[in-house]
Amino acid sequence: MINPPKKLKYYYLNVIVIVMISIMAISCASDSDPVTDVNTLSITEGASVEAPITPTKVPTTLASTTVPTPTAMSTVDLVNTATSNPTSTKTQAITPSATAKLTVTPLPTMQIEMIGKAYTDLIMDNQECILPCWWGIVPGITQSDIVDQIYTSLGQELEYLKLDESSALTEITFTNTSVEGGIPIRHIYAMNENIVTNIEVNAGFAPNYQIKPLIERLGPPSEILLWTFSDSYEGLLPAYFQLYFPEKSVIVAYTISGDTSNEETNKICFDQEGETLLFLWSEIAEDIGFIERSAQSIRLRDLSEFKAIQDISSWDVDQFVENVTDPSNDLCLETPTNLWKAPWE
Repeated sequence: MINPPKKLKYYYLNVIVIVMISIMAISCASDSDPVTDVNTLSITEGASVEAPITPTKVPTTLASTTVPTPTAMSTVDLVNTATSNPTSTKTQAITPSATAKLTVTPLPTMQIEMIGKAYTDLIMDNQECILPCWWGIVPGITQSDIVDQIYTSLGQELEYLKLDESSALTEITFTNTSVEGGIPIRHIYAMNENIVTNIEVNAGFAPNYQIKPLIERLGPPSEILLWTFSDSYEGLLPAYFQLYFPEKSVIVAYTISGDTSNEETNKICFDQEGETLLFLWSEIAEDIGFIERSAQSIRLRDLSEFKAIQDISSWDVDQFVENVTDPSNDLCLETPTNLWKAPWE
């Protein structure tokens, strides 16, 4: 039997964990209002939906999508093209409320290898756009037409899921074929009144979105939370971090592997690649706090099982920043195993 690569194993483990947590959540909510399942989008208790969601465009399959030749447009042309004034009117998009968690069935995917240099350049330099700006798209400013133009240049026709008269949601899924078996990489845009409000980006294992360069660019976070397990699963011990940068309008979710060779202590070292998910919002939005802001996300993990690092280790936020960013430092964060449990326990 051929063992899947570590990155793919992590993806499958994350899927298993999400399924387990979802099952437990459904069981716990059996006495509450049932979840409303509307076509491919389900909204939990607290969200109001009056009619089935209908995409505003007819779905276009990948097979029928014409993918432009990568050399036909530079990344500079890509963003410059997207800065023209919008000319069309589309279904508006959503700002998910803190009480609504959304689950979206992935839309048609594009292979990164088919996009070529344009995608690689954008993921590596973000078109010199400073977070929370992503690929020239700025939460609170950019209109949906601009989002359409950028992703159309990458060979994707966007579909919008209308949630009400003023809000909608779109998700673009790439497949990273550089990892055996492929790993989905998702970009999600929530919009209200035709303006992007939130962006969620799976940056994968891109080197410039590892924890050290991110902290160097964003500065120290105000809070750092961790969730890990009491035992490994299939030889892996996920360590899920969420870092809150309220002044930058960024939450970084970062997943790496811990070490359980010591039965009493989980050791988490940062001399390895991790997977990064970014949640971005408008810089002029009110600071509503870490928990409420994270709850607006679709893909960030629920924070109920997370703990502040200063409560479960000898590191506080300042020590975390110093230890992770110092290239001469090989210290690892250690946390007692008995503070954690596994989802299957």
